[in-house]
Amino acid sequence: MEAPLYNHCCVVLNNFLFVLGGQHRFDPCGKQPTNEVHRYDPRTESWIQVAAMLEKRTRFHSDVLSGALVAVAGGTLLGKLTASTERYSPGEDRWELAAPLPVPVVDHAGATHGGILYISGGFSGGETLSHLYSFLPRLKRWIPNRPMAFPRCDHGMASVQGALYCVGGRTLSKVGEWVHVDEMEFYRPAVDQWTTVRVSPLGCSQFGLTASGPRLYVTGGGSLRSRTKNRGVFAYASRDRKWERAGMLPLPLVDHCACTLSISGQTLRRVKSDPPCAIASPGTSTLDLFVLE
Repeated sequence: MEAPLYNHCCVVLNNFLFVLGGQHRFDPCGKQPTNEVHRYDPRTESWIQVAAMLEKRTRFHSDVLSGALVAVAGGTLLGKLTASTERYSPGEDRWELAAPLPVPVVDHAGATHGGILYISGGFSGGETLSHLYSFLPRLKRWIPNRPMAFPRCDHGMASVQGALYCVGGRTLSKVGEWVHVDEMEFYRPAVDQWTTVRVSPLGCSQFGLTASGPRLYVTGGGSLRSRTKNRGVFAYASRDRKWERAGMLPLPLVDHCACTLSISGQTLRRVKSDPPCAIASPGTSTLDLFVLE
């Protein structure tokens, strides 16, 4: 990309990668977000800038719904929170407002399933949330669903084999300290029910999460216990309910995003021929920073 970003979103539509919002400079209060949207074409390895979002956003969620991009809630200018939902039509290169989320929130997660967008958890009003909302495109409205068993923010959510998995994240303890949410749970929309699977071995938040086939992939993240960033890539097989280490990132990362994108054979051969990236030592985490509203 032309400029660095963090706390942004990335979404794949028609095998184009869209990178939305985020911040160009480090600012934990979210006072300098952007509304820029850039599109990457893996076939030509080129970037273009498309229409900007109506609101500047950081620490939000974006997804694909009914052939369009959607951006939901997040931080805005001066660190305020928003509940607004926007919809982008690639054919028209235009954003328009949709129904707002019932609560303004940051650091939430989301995923689509069966043509419906689900948003879980997040941070709002000084507390970590367990809420689950679903957006019905035809009715153009959000409705509440059964909440998660564990309130969490800075977590990951993805759809795998008919279920929505929520992984990791952090929450505020009774004494007001940030602690990891080690439990993983999945939601089945057909029965509106959550099930706790097992304690995950990750112990991190602010990581990247993507799904490919029956597997979840978690990249990077930060540890509250060690106050470090990590560069591990973990895979979870939903059929076997088993975690394994799948690889390593070139750098330890937090506040990044992950997605699954198809690339050409020519690009793949070039990537394989490139020299390996230098291995960096773990960096200091920023997970002890609090949220300003």
